[in-house]
Amino acid sequence: MADYPFRVNMMTKNGEGTIAFYTSSLADDGAGDAVLTAAEMVEKINLMPSASYEDGVVSGSSTAFVHKFGGGRNLHLSCSVSAPTTGSIIFQDKESVTNGGLDYYTFWGTKVCSVLGLPEGIPIYTENFKLSDDSDNPSNYLSGDVIADGIAIKNTFKLSPQARVKSNLIWDEENGEGLAQWVSGSTTQASIGYDDQNDRYKLNIATASIGRLEVDSGTNGTSDVIFRGITGTGNQEYWIPQMFMSGFNYGSTGGTQVVVPFTSVQEQTSTTNTMEYSNIIMPFDAMVMRASVRTSDAGGGTFINMFKLTDGTEGVTLGGGSATEGDAFGLVNIAADDTVYSVDFSDITSGGRFVSKGEAVLFTFDPTSDTNDTRLTVLFMVNPFSIG
Repeated sequence: MADYPFRVNMMTKNGEGTIAFYTSSLADDGAGDAVLTAAEMVEKINLMPSASYEDGVVSGSSTAFVHKFGGGRNLHLSCSVSAPTTGSIIFQDKESVTNGGLDYYTFWGTKVCSVLGLPEGIPIYTENFKLSDDSDNPSNYLSGDVIADGIAIKNTFKLSPQARVKSNLIWDEENGEGLAQWVSGSTTQASIGYDDQNDRYKLNIATASIGRLEVDSGTNGTSDVIFRGITGTGNQEYWIPQMFMSGFNYGSTGGTQVVVPFTSVQEQTSTTNTMEYSNIIMPFDAMVMRASVRTSDAGGGTFINMFKLTDGTEGVTLGGGSATEGDAFGLVNIAADDTVYSVDFSDITSGGRFVSKGEAVLFTFDPTSDTNDTRLTVLFMVNPFSIG
């Protein structure tokens, strides 16, 4: 359970009245604080104890006389609910003249500031405008609406949760690259936008540590679309699923290895003279992921093997089905009839399960017992960018 600290620092105009309030856990993500009303949040803030003046959410030592933010000793700043219908919380200068009055106040605590829409670590002055030429206090301050022909930001740009963008964000190709980027230090983790070097629009996941890019239609949608990224060679950023299905009657003595037909209902025990029924020619670079099977009779331990066919040869020599035969294999226990069982090939990380564009493959099926009516679906992940 995570705790969310919060700190309020206040500085008076004569510099002699540094005041601070701090709690290491204004709220947590447990059941009790998962959802709070504005009034409940204000009550928690008003109960914050006084502390020594520190920047950040470090735990300052308690002052000699501990008092509360909402108590009578806090002469300068109050917290209240400004709009009960929207749950807005505001902090207001009490306009006390003690120690020259309140000069500025600062909030600390990333999570709490984000939720409440408060600028973290930025002094908020009681004046709307402050322009300084004092080298000891160079901060400038402006509060209100701004109309400008241009703006350049050297450090941080932040929108509170209450902020709204009320127009389009427009990038013009004439100005060169326009990317929204997510970075870690100096490394770009992800970016979306216009790449002027290659003159194209892109969505790029740049690091191998990001294993999945998900596009989700949400709970109100009718379907989810998920692109799964894998590590590979060439242009293999995104792979999509492709299924091949077969239905046949096993019709052999258990333990007989048969070739799975994909354009027929008749299985074969030889890979020659059967290519028109059993061969799959891959239109993309692909990798076999999973085979699922449903049979009218239990088949017990069953080997499902994939063979890649060498150019110039019609078939392959079958060895009776085993864990070492073919280029990829799986062993599944068909323990009951009319039940779906699956075998996963994804733990084979090199060589066998990858199939190049233009390669032909076939599958064999070898149950311990006669399965009779058999339905087999083989799932591949294919690279659509390899079609060119």
